[in-house]
Amino acid sequence: MKEKLKIFIGVYILMIFLVGCTLANRGPLVWIDQPLDGSKVPLGPVIIQGHASDEKGISEFEFSVDGNLVATIDVDESSLADASYEWSPNEPGNYTIELQARNGGGSLGSIAIAHIIVGEIVIPLDDPETDPPPGFETYALITKVECGQGLAVSIDIEIANPNGITGYGVVSNWSGAEAAEVFSDPLPATITKRIELVEPNTDSVDRVHEITLIAEVDSEPSLIYAYTTEPNDRCPGHFDDSVVEMDDPDRIAPLVKANITANCRSGPDILYDVITSLKEGDTAPIVGRNVSGSWWVIDPGIGGKYCWISGSTVEVEGDVVYIEVFPDPPLPLTNTPTTTPVMITPTWTPEPFIELDLTPPVFAYAYSSPDEILTEGGGCEAYPRNTVVTVAVSDNNLVDYVIAYWYLGGESGQVILDYVDGYSYEGTVGPVNTTGTMEIYIYAYDVAGNNSTVGPIYVTVNNCIG
Repeated sequence: MKEKLKIFIGVYILMIFLVGCTLANRGPLVWIDQPLDGSKVPLGPVIIQGHASDEKGISEFEFSVDGNLVATIDVDESSLADASYEWSPNEPGNYTIELQARNGGGSLGSIAIAHIIVGEIVIPLDDPETDPPPGFETYALITKVECGQGLAVSIDIEIANPNGITGYGVVSNWSGAEAAEVFSDPLPATITKRIELVEPNTDSVDRVHEITLIAEVDSEPSLIYAYTTEPNDRCPGHFDDSVVEMDDPDRIAPLVKANITANCRSGPDILYDVITSLKEGDTAPIVGRNVSGSWWVIDPGIGGKYCWISGSTVEVEGDVVYIEVFPDPPLPLTNTPTTTPVMITPTWTPEPFIELDLTPPVFAYAYSSPDEILTEGGGCEAYPRNTVVTVAVSDNNLVDYVIAYWYLGGESGQVILDYVDGYSYEGTVGPVNTTGTMEIYIYAYDVAGNNSTVGPIYVTVNNCIG
């Protein structure tokens, strides 16, 4: 059993390492808005809702429950799309919901996973020989992940099986670091504990750091899994570009080639100033990218000055595995005003919808207050659990709606901002259940379908403020 588990873990590490090295081509990013991972819902119809993003557009969503495809929903191939499906479970139990999206090029992307409990499940504690109630099923959960000191990561796991757990392993694709335990009779019925992984070497590949729990149980199927990522996809210090092997003779220097005449800006957004441009067919070396890989930092050959170009306007050639992630430069307009915001006085007169409007909305500012909140179940009752997102946005035509997307560890969600007055919109985010740094991105859409974005806005979430 012990050797079997070690072999499986070794093979699995190799598999997720190979997958991690190809993240640049992973297809659409997808997330589940509801139900959240770990949710408990009553027996009855469950609305599964999610979003996906890809520069090639989203063509369809695939909804699965416990590995079985239950619905495929076509969408209109916009770069940011959403879909929902009403699923009706037949009985109480633990279920795994999976959501995947396909882009306009036909590629499937990442898989978003939510483990939920439907109906009431009572585990008899007074009589271990009593059969579990109907609907009680095996499950494996990673309930919490925290960045530790140095290269350590703390992982809280929970595993349950009515026939007993024979062993488990926790592995990471960033190092081969692993923790494993094998049990002998009498086999445990449930496991709840904190595991600590320590990376022996700094990772030299810039990729999302994925963590997987593999549990072996005395039932069918014999192996069950749970997946997650480190907070913000990678804990601080777990990547060091100084150890990247840059002299690989097989490595092809990465370039962009412009599909159209494209502006190159001082940052990864149309809100930044234009530095120069590439004509259709022009090429330039890639020196960096933003976190999502949607903008490239290039050297356009203007005296060593770099600029940012949108990935939607270029083709990429060469090896981009080791490309450095550049932080977003400050926006030309301050995101967090220190005084009362001054409304923009338009020089145009609003007109009805113009069919050929190609100008996206423009943000004047965007901020969130307060920038430090507490979790829903945290202490310090006098401190806030919510933060209010405020933006000012205008458009040559009419703004249709403004939406905020937030991410924090395994939690995510969206909030439609309410119109206040002038060019101001507001919305409330929270409360949440995870500590760490929340990232908020704001999207604005006009009536012609054009959109623009600003962010991230950062909000710190603690259990208590000392």
